[in-house]
Amino acid sequence: MERALYAQVAKELQEEVEEPPPMPEYKSVTQKDFDVEGFVSELPPPELEHNIANEQPITFWTQHKQKIPVSFSLSFFIHLSLPGSFYQNV
Repeated sequence: MERALYAQVAKELQEEVEEPPPMPEYKSVTQKDFDVEGFVSELPPPELEHNIANEQPITFWTQHKQKIPVSFSLSFFIHLSLPGSFYQNV
């Protein structure tokens, strides 16, 4: 009786150990929490017509060019571009 009980417990433990591990779920937090099945992303229609060949892009710097302090002398940059400048030969 005692041996049968040991054999039964040993068999159950062996089955537990030999059980294959569950398949891992390789999903990022974004995939797991934010992706929705069947969602189709659509771009909204443009509000204005743009021509990228002729338009100046609007950036932070073009919007705030009057507020940006200038610390370089313009003559320094002109000097750099002159032929025979020391900095052109370096």
